[in-house]
Amino acid sequence: MNTALRSSRSSRRAGIWRAQDLLFEVDVMLGSASIGTQAQRTFWQALERGLDVVARESSRRPDRHAALALGVVVAAAQAEIAHYVRLLGSEGADPQDDDGGSVE
Repeated sequence: MNTALRSSRSSRRAGIWRAQDLLFEVDVMLGSASIGTQAQRTFWQALERGLDVVARESSRRPDRHAALALGVVVAAAQAEIAHYVRLLGSEGADPQDDDGGSVE
């Protein structure tokens, strides 16, 4: 495997981990702010729609490697968001108590 490809994969992996960390921090903040379940669900769904726009726009980038890297990170973030939304739909579930949805 050449060095550029290895570096590109490392960058994508780091981007995925950072996105997961950031989303976890947001979840902790939402939970500590005593925001209701419906408001949290609305927040996560709005964020997911925003990421849909980013994903569409990234596919138009002239730099294909950057577009691919961004698309991978956005997809991982969307998977993590879907996990939080599913947990909010489970009665009495606390997304902060379960890391089963982490995408790695």
